[in-house]
Amino acid sequence: LDAPYRYLIPSLRALAIALTILILSGPVLHRRVTVGTLGRVTFALDASQSMSLKDDLSGQARLSRAFNLLAGEDQNPGWLQSLKSTHEIDVVSFSEGKPALLWSSTGETELPTVWETDADGSQTNLTSAFEVPSVQATSEGQADRETTITSSAVVIVSDGRQTIGDSPIEAATSLSGQGAVIHTVGMGQSA
Repeated sequence: LDAPYRYLIPSLRALAIALTILILSGPVLHRRVTVGTLGRVTFALDASQSMSLKDDLSGQARLSRAFNLLAGEDQNPGWLQSLKSTHEIDVVSFSEGKPALLWSSTGETELPTVWETDADGSQTNLTSAFEVPSVQATSEGQADRETTITSSAVVIVSDGRQTIGDSPIEAATSLSGQGAVIHTVGMGQSA
């Protein structure tokens, strides 16, 4: 064949191979749409004395490292920054009693940089992490904090040492039966 037609058959073969590879690779277009209300995420931080231990090369206590995960460090945004536009967020601390609300995205716009809690709890009750405080409006229009277990997700940040209370596995099973998702983040050295 002459010059212009000499490349026609190899070009058609190359095009057929390229189309076959494109079809087999299966490119898929994903489109995410948020429908409904924002989900609630509750970060429950263990504030027992075992979280004051320093067990890594950075020299930070476990609870300090947990706060750094939430708030971020230097150039790295924390979990709160990445979730605040898509979720309602509560941060609570727990040890042996009822959890204490440290921060909530409901009504507060600024992310915390300093946390007002220490790892000084004498015992750890992991089941108390599932009783997260939430803000309920009263008839007088003021906010009243009550205990409820209606979160869409609970993230427990703990070293996993339970000293008192019921089985956290049973409490987590009960909570997940109500539609909540439970995640755990382990702090400390593995044994």
